[in-house]
Order: sequence, then structure tokens, then C-alpha cells
Amino acid sequence: MWWTGYYELYNFILNELLPENKKDFTLFLEYLKHYPEIHMSYMFKDIVFVSDFPQEIHLNKEKQLHNENDPALLYRDGYSLYLSNGILMKEEYIKTPADKITKEMYLSEKNADMKAEILKKVGVEKMLDALNPKLLDTLETEHGGAYELLSIELTSGQFFPYLKMKCPSTGKTHILGVDENCKTAKEAWSFINNGLELDNTIVEIEA
Repeated sequence: MWWTGYYELYNFILNELLPENKKDFTLFLEYLKHYPEIHMSYMFKDIVFVSDFPQEIHLNKEKQLHNENDPALLYRDGYSLYLSNGILMKEEYIKTPADKITKEMYLSEKNADMKAEILKKVGVEKMLDALNPKLLDTLETEHGGAYELLSIELTSGQFFPYLKMKCPSTGKTHILGVDENCKTAKEAWSFINNGLELDNTIVEIEA
């Protein structure tokens, strides 16, 4: 695959460094007349596939491809790509309103990045309500952090531990998977903080 920007380099070399060779590159010079109209090209021995520029491009504040409800990239022939914060998504995850996304949709998805974006769209609290987790243990720290060790059924009959955290400074709720051997919220806290002991930690680490 070639992005058209590469040809600027070759154009510079030909015109500035090797101008005496221009007569040998008539086809390339002819191509340069049209390349501003081309988004990218796939070149093979006997055929070249050329792509038009997208009709619509949607980005988030970090300049990542992103659109919450429609394609992030839309071409004039109808071809489109759905992305959320730079993550390629299935169309149904983007098109389905947040309040219509089901537990089954979330659990059936195997891609961790897609699941994270679904969670952002729905909201941690609402998704947790849909997952109906079992509360195993709780922990409140002197710094204001609140933690809950949850057991969530991700596949039929199989439960996995997750640590639910609420950041005291931002008020945001996070949920992270922890080792299956974690039996208390304190052990789960230590796991996500690379083995640190909460009692010996002066500054609490939030997710």
C-alpha cells in the first residue's frame, strides 16, 4: 500500500537531485499530475487499485478516528469504517444506542479493546447492573478510595473476579480484572498495583 505522500519524496529527488533523468520518467511525471486526487494505492505487477479520499472523516479531541453513532470514515461508494477512539469496531456496537446494548452483546465479544469501548459507551455502572455481579468484599481507604471485589459471570457458569474502584478525586468508576486467586478487595488492590502492600503505601494509586 502506498500513501500519496510518498510521491512527494520521489518528486523532490527527481526534480532537485536528478533533473537530468526526468526524460526517463514520463509515466511517473504524468502520474504526478493526478495523484492529488488519490488517497492511497495498491500496486501489483499488472494492476493498480486506487482509492478515492473519504467523503467524511470524524475525529475525537486526540485526533483519533471516532464517531459515536455513525461511520468514522465514509466513502462515496458507501464503504465505511466504524471506529471508537481509534479502535476498529463492529457496526452494531456503534449503531446500537447505549441503552439498547445488551449483556449478551458485551459478553460475546472476545476483543478486549472493543469491550473497553462498549463499556465506555454504556457506562461502567449501567453495564455492571446488567451483568448482575456478586459482591465478594469491600475496602475503604483513609485517602477516600472505595473498592469492591466483584464476581462476574462472563461465560455460562464461569465467574471471574473484578475490582471496582471509585476515584475520590474525579468521581469516576473503573473496573479491572484481577487474578482469580484474589479473595479480598485488599489482595485485588495489591494485584493491580504490582504487588504493593496497601498498609505500607503512602500515596494511593488510582486507576
